[in-house]
Amino acid sequence: MSDPQNPYGSSQDPYGQQPAQPSPYGQPSPYGQPSSYGQAPQDPYAQPNPYGQQQYGQQQYGQPYGGYAPSGPRRRPGTVTAAAITTFVLSGLMVLVFGISMIAVAVAGDEIAREFNRGFQQGSGMEGFSGSGVATGLVIGLLVFLVWSVIAIVLAALAMKGRNWARITLVVSAVMAALFSLLAITSLFSVIWLVGAVAVIVLLFTGGANEWYAEQSRKGAPTA
Repeated sequence: MSDPQNPYGSSQDPYGQQPAQPSPYGQPSPYGQPSSYGQAPQDPYAQPNPYGQQQYGQQQYGQPYGGYAPSGPRRRPGTVTAAAITTFVLSGLMVLVFGISMIAVAVAGDEIAREFNRGFQQGSGMEGFSGSGVATGLVIGLLVFLVWSVIAIVLAALAMKGRNWARITLVVSAVMAALFSLLAITSLFSVIWLVGAVAVIVLLFTGGANEWYAEQSRKGAPTA
């Protein structure tokens, strides 16, 4: 008797094949393809490695060692720049003050000598000094401080370029300036100079300054 569901009157497939059954676990599919069951899941986002599988601990071609990109040269710390700017300002001010004072003493040297001989020499224990000698000594002293201030400016510029010897010399200069400021601490100008000298000393050794100068010394101190 014919199957009412099959118009060909046969319970078999009209093409002579048995209907496909679900493939059991690990068995081939009836369509000739391996079953998806029993296989490791594939990552849909995984990309094939064009150089083959990388072994653990090996470095890929072109990849920096350790997986980190090489860092660029260390930039000059802000503390070094601040110390140099402080030196520029204070030393430049001293150049101006000492320069004007030296010119004034040189112009009024005769007047200074007369005043010294007339009043200050008597009863001061300085009878062996002449007024002209005192005026000349003042000019020489002011000239020394003027040259010192110019040297400090040059040292600050070289310290900004990474010269460690310039940093050390500038620190020595700042220490001497601080000592001179203590001798004349009664004036406001000396207090400002003292604070500035101490600030320069501290700034040249903080904020990564030591590491930066060490790196510049290894590289030959290029311009930063």
